[in-house]
Amino acid sequence: MDLKFCLDERIVDGFYYATVFKYMKRLMQHPDLLDQPPEEVVQDID
Repeated sequence: MDLKFCLDERIVDGFYYATVFKYMKRLMQHPDLLDQPPEEVVQDID
C-alpha cells in the first residue's frame, strides 16, 4: 500500500512525526494489535 503525507513541521516537531509513523508501521505490520485493549486510557479533563 502506498501512502503519501503532506506535513507541516511548523506545527509539530519531526520527532513526533517519526514516533507516529513508527507506531503506524508497527500496526500495519501487525493488525492483530488493534484487537487488544489499550494499556492505559488517559481522560481529557476540560
